Amino acid sequence: MSMSEVQKLTGLSARTLQYYDDMGYLRVDRDSHGYRIYTDYDLQKLFVIVLLKEMGFSLKEITGLLKRVEFPLCAARNILQEKINHLEEMIETLSLLADMDKDHLGFHLFDPQKIRAEFKQINAQLKSLTQK
Repeated sequence: MSMSEVQKLTGLSARTLQYYDDMGYLRVDRDSHGYRIYTDYDLQKLFVIVLLKEMGFSLKEITGLLKRVEFPLCAARNILQEKINHLEEMIETLSLLADMDKDHLGFHLFDPQKIRAEFKQINAQLKSLTQK
């Protein structure tokens, strides 16, 4: 499939498709005239890239997901589920705090240094999941 056909199919610009190829996110073969030719495999990979991009993953994260042994969308689902679980825990904590008497709120409940360290640890774990 030619680049113009892929543009019509996906709505992506020629520049975006060229960028994905130039940066190695989606390497495509070229015909004898040097024009990019997209195979069915290329289109499937492009679909995954576009889908993950729409879900908020960066191109760096997507590259890591594409290198994983498991299907990239399964890996992405697992990462998003971990983020959801973390957000639900944060919402629950905020709900509990909202229900407390304001006179009982304060730093005696939390150690800010520990909270920052935990967030950094969670962030590092999420990053390592996308880079496997």
